[in-house]
Amino acid sequence: MTGVRGALLDALKVGCIALILIPLVSRFIPFVGLFAWVLTLGVWIWLPSRFVQKARDDLATNPNPRIPAMGYGALIGAVTGFVGALFALILNMIFFSSLASSAGTPDAQAVAGIVGLGSAVWGMVALVTRPLWGAVVAGLFGLIWGGSVRPQAASE
Repeated sequence: MTGVRGALLDALKVGCIALILIPLVSRFIPFVGLFAWVLTLGVWIWLPSRFVQKARDDLATNPNPRIPAMGYGALIGAVTGFVGALFALILNMIFFSSLASSAGTPDAQAVAGIVGLGSAVWGMVALVTRPLWGAVVAGLFGLIWGGSVRPQAASE
């Protein structure tokens, strides 16, 4: 599959895999939140570049290649942001449910349950905000990377 569709599917596949691996990797590294956000921003900056590189010939047929590159970048950021937030929410729910079930005393179970509830609420918020941030960041960088594509001269 070539062209814009193939480049879009390739960027979505790579982005979803990367944003699923980030929560897993960040569990083992200190400063979890900061590290995960830096990696996520790096993925959202890199994916539009990858898309533009693969779809360069098709984007060049457009008189202003920045606009479709920005739109596809925003789509890539939104979809990968949602998939990453959904996976992080599922991972947190598994972690906190096992923590609550293995707590020794009723007080510890109650605390683990409250922390798990807070994590669930935060994860639900992330299901909305992460795709928005992904769309903004990846769309902006799609606009920037799309500027490197020179439109083809119109044939008369």
